[in-house]
This record gives sequence, structure tokens and C-alpha cells, in this order.
Amino acid sequence: VADVGLSAVLDLAADDRSTSEAILEVGGLAARLVLQGGGRIACVAGLLDGRFVVAAWPLSGGGDAAPPITENFLGCDRQLFPAGLPARWQQTVPIAEATQPAPMRIGLRAIAGAARGVISRLVVWRDVCWLAHGSQNRWDVPPEQFFVLGDCPAASRDSRQWGPLPARAILGQVIPPASTSKR
Repeated sequence: VADVGLSAVLDLAADDRSTSEAILEVGGLAARLVLQGGGRIACVAGLLDGRFVVAAWPLSGGGDAAPPITENFLGCDRQLFPAGLPARWQQTVPIAEATQPAPMRIGLRAIAGAARGVISRLVVWRDVCWLAHGSQNRWDVPPEQFFVLGDCPAASRDSRQWGPLPARAILGQVIPPASTSKR
């Protein structure tokens, strides 16, 4: 599976003059989050749809503001992410197709001032959520390719596809719509 990543909640105990940094690394690509003062920050980084994606946002209230994980371990409806996930990724960087395994690391340290931090709700995910990346308003489907909307079973790479695929990459049979088939 090429789409993998991690999400976590960072709980920082620091004064307003302190500066900390969090590093989220997935598949050899890293995001550096510079954090001023203390507080609770949720963050997500990963390889998704051919991009390295990152989002971070403040959490309010007690606890970690995340719904409990239910029987649905695939994370439908964003259940594996802390509450408040933005509608779009804050950063997207195009990448080459990832190879497995994708090494992952997360770290938190004080840069200036006194700060202590705890990383909680660390979740390693694979293909659990698609956010708009704003780069595909139109799809051009080249000859010998099909536009595919997969049914998303977790055990199948091609079933999570969303976009053009070469015909040779499709296992199974393409059936034309009923209106164009001969009877």
C-alpha cells in the first residue's frame, strides 16, 4: 500500500516565549512544525495519492478531543484522526510512487526556552482518509487508460484507485454501460 502516514496529538507544557519543534517523517520525507508556547496540537503527515501531505491544528478542551476508536478500524468518517481535521491539506508535495516499507518517525523537542511535551494518540494509518488537494479540476484520460473509482477494500491497491489507470493494470473485466452494449 503506497498510502500510509501517522497522526498524533502533541501536548506542550511551555510558557509563551518557548519555541518547540515537531518532526513528522514518513517514507523519507519530513515536515517540521515550529510551535510557539504551549497547548494541544493535532497533526497528520503521510503519503497519500502520490503526495506527501501535512496538516496541523490546535485542539481545544480537555482530553484529546478525539472520538473513541470503534469497531471500524479502517477509519471511515475520519474516526482515527483527532477532531477538527481541516477540509484541505495545509501542504502537499508531489512525490514519486512510494515503496514499502515506508519508515516513519515522530519527534518533539524544545528549541528555545523551557518546554516539555507528550505525544499521545499516535496512530499509524494506511489509506484512511482522502482530503481535497485542489489540483484536479479536470481529468484527462489518455488512450489505453480508464478512469477508475474503486470500491475501497483495504486489502486491494487497485480498488482504492481514484483516477486514470492503464488498461493493463486493471484485473478483471471492464463492462460497458448498458446503453452502449449490444443485445
